[in-house]
Amino acid sequence: MGEHETQLRVAIAHAVDELAAPLGALVPGRLSGDDYLTLLTEVESLGRVVDALRHRLAGDAKSRSGGPVDTFGQLGHATAEEGLAALTGVSVGTAKNRIRVGEAVTPMLSPTGSVLAPTHRHIAA
Repeated sequence: MGEHETQLRVAIAHAVDELAAPLGALVPGRLSGDDYLTLLTEVESLGRVVDALRHRLAGDAKSRSGGPVDTFGQLGHATAEEGLAALTGVSVGTAKNRIRVGEAVTPMLSPTGSVLAPTHRHIAA
């Protein structure tokens, strides 16, 4: 794992730790109207970042199913969609959608190792 990926994993672990405690104490009905609207938009921004991460990872799932390195097959899953669904707790339909969207917005590697722009880079995060 590269330095960037390690930093990302540390940041995710930190974010989960930082958000878990205040989430338990959140009672939206106690918020003022302004605080509610502010928190609503801030959480939506956070959700967009999380969704972008989900789609980037899902976009690579099919390349990890079948073939010489079958990451999902080693866990007993017949397809990338089944494996992604099982590991993330979503339905197979949601997993298929994440893979489809992810493939369109995720940079891929060429056979020579060069990074290729996503098919729909105009909507990629």
